[in-house]
Amino acid sequence: MYWSVAKIRSFSSGISDEQNKKFYNQLIQSDARFTIETVECLVRNWDLKVVRPFSRMLGHTGFITFARLIGRGT
Repeated sequence: MYWSVAKIRSFSSGISDEQNKKFYNQLIQSDARFTIETVECLVRNWDLKVVRPFSRMLGHTGFITFARLIGRGT
């Protein structure tokens, strides 16, 4: 049997955003089965002349949810 690999990603700028919860709920309520992982991404600028981060941290965070199809419903 041939299974196609389905991968879905969702980006949100804040964890309290309803987008995260809605996306997660849609995945778990679907007929398909997914592995689901959410990670926080921090953006920090680096000075490559001296190969270290800039001393002042003016960063931004975001959240990416990854879902991978592992099975289909019956």
